Amino acid sequence: VVPLALYLATFVVVFRERALVPPKLLLALHAVATILAMLQLAQTEKETWFYAAGFGIAAFVTSTLVAHRTLYESRPDARHLTEFYMWMSLGGVLGGLFAALIAPRIFSEVFEYPLLLALSFACRPGALNLRSESTRSLAMLAGVVALGAAAIAWGPTLASQYDIDFAGWGSTAGIAAGFAVVALALWRFPPHMLVAALGLYLVVVMLPSGVHRGKAQRSYFGVYRVIQSWDGQFNVLQHGTTLHGAQRIRNAAGQPVASTTPATYYHAHSPMAYAVRLTGMMSAAMRVEPHFGVVGLGAGSLACHSAAGEHWRFFEIDPVVVSIAKSRNFTFLSNCQPNVDIVIGDARLTLAKEP
Repeated sequence: VVPLALYLATFVVVFRERALVPPKLLLALHAVATILAMLQLAQTEKETWFYAAGFGIAAFVTSTLVAHRTLYESRPDARHLTEFYMWMSLGGVLGGLFAALIAPRIFSEVFEYPLLLALSFACRPGALNLRSESTRSLAMLAGVVALGAAAIAWGPTLASQYDIDFAGWGSTAGIAAGFAVVALALWRFPPHMLVAALGLYLVVVMLPSGVHRGKAQRSYFGVYRVIQSWDGQFNVLQHGTTLHGAQRIRNAAGQPVASTTPATYYHAHSPMAYAVRLTGMMSAAMRVEPHFGVVGLGAGSLACHSAAGEHWRFFEIDPVVVSIAKSRNFTFLSNCQPNVDIVIGDARLTLAKEP
């Protein structure tokens, strides 16, 4: 509700003959807020929710103010206002379609967020006006950004061939800070500022950062990451900020192990483990075969609570989760239920079809 209210308020503030915020102050606030938001994303250590939300909302509000002011200043004559507002609405529809349908298909993580932060610099006055006297310097800056992206993409491979310590060339935050300084130094040249911001975006999405960490897969249900615990002893499955399972891969001495013991909230003394054992005991007392229906597969941890003669069926809405649970990162299914029965679909519907 708060971001929506702020978004609507930006029209009141700047979509008028005299904006309530002076243009120079508005442009300064936008540059600082957006760059701070991107630098926050460049951090590899998890920040508190307060900073992420604060910088994000500040960048959102100032970017919207700049965009709406630029839109107002480029408005046509009164006879074209209907067309003007139609194109505004169409732009909103296209943006919503991109965020909801296209981005989850083309990005493995939420890369559209820093991309839109960088592209907000295209909304600054003159950002898309290429003057002949600045074309050469702009091309040089774009070349530097391209070379930097190439170094990030292929540098580690080349460094390993020639035994060069590529990891010591600098942290993500340090490289991002360099691009941030360049962007602010080019304050008087909006096209150059835009190119520097795009360079900052490439650093954030190509190097380890807040939006690029672990082995990530994405679907319409969110981003799934397989990461190692801080001590390297566990593979952990995360969906956003939610922990969906963990499996021990090394012991305390750092030696590889093939453990199938459920961890996290599925451990041997967990409520779920007691429920499984109690159901087995009740079924044995009634001399019926126990049937288990599990909503949500996760890493497949619960499969290793099964016993011979039991019938287990998992109901999972996202095929990506199934592929992760069957991957080499987690071996609960392959070791405990190699012929696992999985029903794909919304469990509210598929479970209702069960006898």
